[in-house]
Amino acid sequence: MKKINDKGFGKLSPDDMLSASQMPYLFGTPHTVLQQIRDVRAGTYQRPEFSEKMEERMAMGNILEGTINELTKEALDIDITYPITEVMSKELGLDSNNKPYDLYASLDAIAYIKKATMVVPIEGKVYTPQDDIIENVVGKMVVEYKNMQGRPYDSVNELRLEPYGRGYLQAECQAWIADADYLCVSILFNGNDHRCYVMPTSEFIQTEIIKKAHVFYQHLDDGTLYNPVDIETMAAKYNRVNYNEPVTLDNKMEDIVNQYNIFKQDKLVAETEMEKLQMQMIEALADNEIGQVNTKQGLIQLERKVRNYKPQPEKFVAAKEARSIRAKTVTIKNLLEY
Repeated sequence: MKKINDKGFGKLSPDDMLSASQMPYLFGTPHTVLQQIRDVRAGTYQRPEFSEKMEERMAMGNILEGTINELTKEALDIDITYPITEVMSKELGLDSNNKPYDLYASLDAIAYIKKATMVVPIEGKVYTPQDDIIENVVGKMVVEYKNMQGRPYDSVNELRLEPYGRGYLQAECQAWIADADYLCVSILFNGNDHRCYVMPTSEFIQTEIIKKAHVFYQHLDDGTLYNPVDIETMAAKYNRVNYNEPVTLDNKMEDIVNQYNIFKQDKLVAETEMEKLQMQMIEALADNEIGQVNTKQGLIQLERKVRNYKPQPEKFVAAKEARSIRAKTVTIKNLLEY
């Protein structure tokens, strides 16, 4: 366990190694984490630019952390150690140079529960799996604090099932590193709605975290990449231009280009025909919100509802420095016609 002298808040773990805060991205877009850590190690990493308002919101999470801690202690009636000024890590294995590679975590808080206690669900305040009382809670409980905007989670399952809620994967990783039996994700929603999600740790999720971390470090060690699964990941695989002169490609690309153009034309035709059919359905509904059609397969309902939007203040976009981003898709041009 590495001691950190700075008692500031936020991410304390090293930037050139995999940490708990990166777990949501390791599960969702692992190629971005791989590229980031490679850039950090190469000294070429550039921190993403955020608007002044976004920077303010991000800083607010750290500012409010102490307040969320007090709310959590009151809600759970448990002594919580906060802040944590140590970075924790656990070794996963050795790379090709026999150098250990670890998973790191900088915890927000941790509870050392020495006397058996109960965590009782409270509607709108404390959530447990199936809203059952968790009895005989003893041992370590990692506590992750979040400040976020959006609809609050109404159950533990909203947090711990795919696509996974804010803070959950991070807390599971922290719990594995800290050898904790329980975790709590404590979230302040929209500045005025505080909720605690308490649960035992998941051996299945922690095993998945370890598997994905091993694959990650294997790519890092071998200099290999994740197999692209969509345009986003394929574009990220080659996100830089190193050569500007035209390169001769394999002739089989002609078939690929032709097939792409056929699909592109089919898509255009399909979208045009779909728009015409939509016009017919709109005309059929006229000024009715809902219409029903009796068919051989059953009753089909058509709806054209009204969406209500709340007034919003005028938005100002902060100035941005010049930057270069490679196009995500390939443009096709016919330079010569035969």
